[in-house]
Amino acid sequence: MKNVIILLLSVIALSSCGGGAGTCTIAQVEELMALSNYQSAQKLCDKIIDGKNLEEIPVVELCQLSLVYVKLSEQMNEVENMAKATKCYHTASLMNADSVSAYISELPIEEIQHAEMLRRLSEMIDAPRDYSDHEEEADSCDGDCANCQREVCIANETTE
Repeated sequence: MKNVIILLLSVIALSSCGGGAGTCTIAQVEELMALSNYQSAQKLCDKIIDGKNLEEIPVVELCQLSLVYVKLSEQMNEVENMAKATKCYHTASLMNADSVSAYISELPIEEIQHAEMLRRLSEMIDAPRDYSDHEEEADSCDGDCANCQREVCIANETTE
């Protein structure tokens, strides 16, 4: 009986998206997730974002989608779903960081850890890379040019 209900809800959810991605709702996805119907939930999520510019999706929906994708990543397609979650979160943050913060502040405590992880991943996308510590190590030979492999030291050894 449970399988019949899951199948019926899946068919209803998928058929309601026939008019385009805008008619799919996150609520339908969350219902499917609650029923452990991850494949149908995955299809709905993908239908919402596939072929769309993410900036056309409202910020709150992007936040919701990002968390759904994190939950989906725990069940299937881990890397792909985490990438989609991060992309949704990052796009939402670029569109309106204050709305994202407000959304996160209303989350239940168990979901805040997911949002925090997405925030950190999103920040890494735009963060400039700092390699200065490694360059300093490579540039210093502590005065022992005889054992140093830097071009400057090698040139000094050959001229001395």
